[in-house]
Amino acid sequence: MEEIETGCSTGKSISYHFVLKLNDKTRIDLMEESPREFSVAYPQIQSALKGNSYRFSSSGLAGSCVTSAPQRLFELLSKRPTE
Repeated sequence: MEEIETGCSTGKSISYHFVLKLNDKTRIDLMEESPREFSVAYPQIQSALKGNSYRFSSSGLAGSCVTSAPQRLFELLSKRPTE
């Protein structure tokens, strides 16, 4: 894995993103299906990332979706998982 990018976007509803960018440029959004399931699986994600080197960017967390994000979700998306 090369990088994790987190963010949010607004439209008809607010969408949150936790995107893994793999070395072959494949992008996988772990929050695409269900933010609730992502929150439940987060400790496993942290465990899998320990000891790995990767870049992290939460620059996509901006605008009105940030202020309306539940506190716990904002905490998960704003910090590197292995901190």
